[in-house]
Amino acid sequence: MASKQDVSKELEFQAHVAESAGEVRATPESTLRRYREHKRWRTSNKEFIFHAIAKYPPKHICDFGCGAGETSTELAVVGYRVTGFDVSPELIEMARQRARLDKVEDRTEFIVADAHTSDWSKYSFDLVLVQGVLHHVDVKQCLETLHSLLKPGGIAVIQEPVAFSRVLQWFRDRVPVPKDISPNERQLNQEDMRLIESRFEVIEKRHFHFFTRLGRLVPSRWEGMVMLAHHVLGWIDYLLLTVVPPLGRFAGIIVLVGRKPEK
Repeated sequence: MASKQDVSKELEFQAHVAESAGEVRATPESTLRRYREHKRWRTSNKEFIFHAIAKYPPKHICDFGCGAGETSTELAVVGYRVTGFDVSPELIEMARQRARLDKVEDRTEFIVADAHTSDWSKYSFDLVLVQGVLHHVDVKQCLETLHSLLKPGGIAVIQEPVAFSRVLQWFRDRVPVPKDISPNERQLNQEDMRLIESRFEVIEKRHFHFFTRLGRLVPSRWEGMVMLAHHVLGWIDYLLLTVVPPLGRFAGIIVLVGRKPEK
């Protein structure tokens, strides 16, 4: 279980993230169109998430650890009803502002909640989306929460950074590029994945960011080059990971789609 000190450090970090984010703006139409259509689901992990959700059109989605609400409002614009939870009051306020700007207040609700201590018994969702949350918390305890939030037969879509290879973990820690790392962050390992798969019936599992991680070495000021690198490397990743599935253990992100048992 996370200690009070861990939670305090995380809240301090997230307050800094909110402060650094600047003014909340309406989501650009080009971004909304991208996630409505999710044409690049084979090479983009976020578009794959929208593609996966569309297979099980839920009436009510829980965006667990919603942050500043970017994905929540995008899902609402697509047409879903979304409730977002996050531990940070500052990020939740940003999410509410974003919902107003994106004109989806009638389809969204944002609540400040702690993954470890909040009372979840009154909630029941068709689908729970978890993006980059488990690697900040006690995985086993958080999985219990996610399981309780879902209706029987409900769908969990989980995206997390992973490190199944010690060599790549060593490399990541030493590459001279900026890393937005919170105090309690760690990449998930094989044991964590076994815990996830023990709670949900796995429907689909995809790995992303094999070579695309090299795109971080391109200076951000070369925006066009960065986009081209991600596009090309994304297709190389997709082909490699499709043809040689064992290479997935060297990828940086996993997206898992699972179902809560009916009984």
